[in-house]
Amino acid sequence: MQRIFFDIDGVLIDGFHAKPERRNRWDAHIERDLGIKPAHFQEIFNGWFLEVLQGRLNFQEEMERWLKSRGYDHASSDVIDYWHSRDTKLSPAFDVVTSLSGRDGVSLYTATNQSHERIQYLKNTLGWKDHFADFYYSARLGCLKYDPHYFAQIEEELEINPHIDPPLYFDDDPRNIEVSSLRGWNAVLVDGPDDITGNPFIKELLAA
Repeated sequence: MQRIFFDIDGVLIDGFHAKPERRNRWDAHIERDLGIKPAHFQEIFNGWFLEVLQGRLNFQEEMERWLKSRGYDHASSDVIDYWHSRDTKLSPAFDVVTSLSGRDGVSLYTATNQSHERIQYLKNTLGWKDHFADFYYSARLGCLKYDPHYFAQIEEELEINPHIDPPLYFDDDPRNIEVSSLRGWNAVLVDGPDDITGNPFIKELLAA
């Protein structure tokens, strides 16, 4: 069984890439649409949202608290829904997922830093549950990907020995590539879709 793992943002979704110049901002019109200043919104990514990503805080409760602290009169669910509905621009690399999902001998997974809510949106609203065998993400595993324990938990659950049968893994963040590579994963740094579609092993699978 060949297991292939994909990061989401900057890999399958053309959004928050590790390289600033490659980022496609989903919140470009948040001030026009919701009256929330983008500079204010960026505050959350250096604060409580990191705890949400690790499953330690409730996303909706923390968003509601933050909105009130900044004087915004919005329901937290509306802001979260706005975020999720706009942060969905698929990379051309997603064609690889649709082509390989359901293939005999291949299992696809995510390995990503996400909240519970975003994963549910991707699975159910966007239909990603039809393509992936399982979704591994930071809020589920309790840590971010540059923590080696993240990958250790996946290995334990799937009974993977990466030194014998290394999973193929695509990510745009060099920190995650380094950590997973040290564990024996076949980790590929993604700058753009061609790093996935042009990967020799992926090309071989697609040609089969």
